[in-house]
Amino acid sequence: MDPSYGRSQSRAREVTAAQQSYDAAAEALDAALASATEAQDARDEAKDAYTEAKDQKADAKQVYVAARADYKAADAEEKAETLEEMNTAKTDYQESLQGVTNAKTNYAAAKTAYTTAKSAYAGAKRTVKTEASTLKAAKKAYEDATR
Repeated sequence: MDPSYGRSQSRAREVTAAQQSYDAAAEALDAALASATEAQDARDEAKDAYTEAKDQKADAKQVYVAARADYKAADAEEKAETLEEMNTAKTDYQESLQGVTNAKTNYAAAKTAYTTAKSAYAGAKRTVKTEASTLKAAKKAYEDATR
């Protein structure tokens, strides 16, 4: 048996293994990209919700400040009614503050998830490059062995 035949068979197995490894890395890269895109979308949605919550808080604060001013300016007969309006506005404002806090927490979590997904994608890209180099080297070694 020709010794070069054994070397070429070994090199062929190396090429097959390298190709499989490269294909797996490419699939992982696609999955990482999909995950990063999904995380980016979630981050953008969380940012929009946070911005909306801040806007609602600002509106609620204006209503509360106006109701408080009305209460202070009210005469004795109107005090009870304006106090009720002021308390309702104050409750709405406090709820909007909690909404901002929740939205900010969700946004921070979404940013972290996006950063993690982006990092995983970058790692997957590096892996694909490494696997491509390995595959290229295996193919070259196979070509050299079959000459």
